[in-house]
Amino acid sequence: MEDPRIFEAQAKAVAHALAEVEKDCRRRGSARRSKARRQTGNIAVATYQHDTSRQLDPQIHTHAVLFNLSHDKETDSWKALHSPSVYQRRAYITEVYRNALARELMALGYELENRWNDRGTDLGFEIKNVPRN
Repeated sequence: MEDPRIFEAQAKAVAHALAEVEKDCRRRGSARRSKARRQTGNIAVATYQHDTSRQLDPQIHTHAVLFNLSHDKETDSWKALHSPSVYQRRAYITEVYRNALARELMALGYELENRWNDRGTDLGFEIKNVPRN
């Protein structure tokens, strides 16, 4: 049985993670002023929510496509995004998302269990007591 609250929880976690991305967003400087990387605090992003994996297993996930744009309020213009400020924080943003999703799901009464592979790599978590089939 599908619980629509899980989709809402996942969307909230994505929004929380993207808000964290925005906090440190900067625009690129011009060719003449390459060091002028002003913090803008905004991104242009499109999100696409899916409910299955490529193998058609149930797997809620969202693809977020960041455009190479950030609005500079000081100059009231769109500028290229200084992407290292985003790429360098990918692992951190992933953990922000996972933690937000875990909080949302636990608030709904779900129990979670961590997943690890044979080498001890953290694979995130799953909802407890969901049959594999």
